Amino acid sequence: MNYTESLTLKLFAELLGIDSKDLPESCIDFIEKKDFRFNIANNAERENLILKALKKIDSGELSTSGKHKKYVWQKGWKENLDEFHESGNLSDLIPNFVRNNQPVRLGGKDYIYPRSENF
Repeated sequence: MNYTESLTLKLFAELLGIDSKDLPESCIDFIEKKDFRFNIANNAERENLILKALKKIDSGELSTSGKHKKYVWQKGWKENLDEFHESGNLSDLIPNFVRNNQPVRLGGKDYIYPRSENF
């Protein structure tokens, strides 16, 4: 892994497609209180992640998305919403397919390893 960085207010706003001066104060407070540090994958790690993704695609294990999957998408999010309504726990809003300690793409560019499981 390369070096540690953090989502700055500017980068956070960029990812949302807005100017950082347009971030609401509540959002700024949230960003400043949470751990948004991450490590950027080095070239070897990046190549390995891409190769792994290509192999998964070629395996035929993945299903295609599209309008025919809308019901599945809505059902999954409704399950999360129902769980949240019952518990009041924000973590119940996290989709079941999200896995901790996994690399993610940031802004469609770099592969990163979030330092916090709640990134």
